[in-house]
Amino acid sequence: MCKPIIDLMDTFESQRPCTLFAFEKMEELLFFFETHIQFLEENTQRFLRAEDVNNVTTDQSGKLVHLFRSAVDNAAEKLKKYISDTESGQPAIKFLKCVQIFNPRRVPVMSHVKEDYASIPGFSDIPQEEFALYTGKVALDAIQRAEQSGGIDIAMF
Repeated sequence: MCKPIIDLMDTFESQRPCTLFAFEKMEELLFFFETHIQFLEENTQRFLRAEDVNNVTTDQSGKLVHLFRSAVDNAAEKLKKYISDTESGQPAIKFLKCVQIFNPRRVPVMSHVKEDYASIPGFSDIPQEEFALYTGKVALDAIQRAEQSGGIDIAMF
């Protein structure tokens, strides 16, 4: 259970800019917390049966399971609040959601209404025709080329 969490956290700690993927990775982490909580007790019990920790009593085991579940629940709640559009959320969350439009793979599932991206500084200066061309053709062509070549280099795009 820890490896996917560590991998996602490493994304944010790398020396590479991750603004384009930040919101998506936070959603992925939240999804992981919410979907894996059901396997928490089983996985923790399996760990506690390992040879290295065979001196753990049933009472201690129950307390550890509860503590671990509480930590995951707490992390999920904090992350949910952090990525919400409410006042208690991250002030830049609208910006982080909006910049996903620059990732061609996200274009098909995002709004094609230019005004929805007002959180991006200077975006209102882009002509409507250029935005329509990007969402209707350029990004989709990039996705098709990526399927043929094996990936999109966001830095080059």
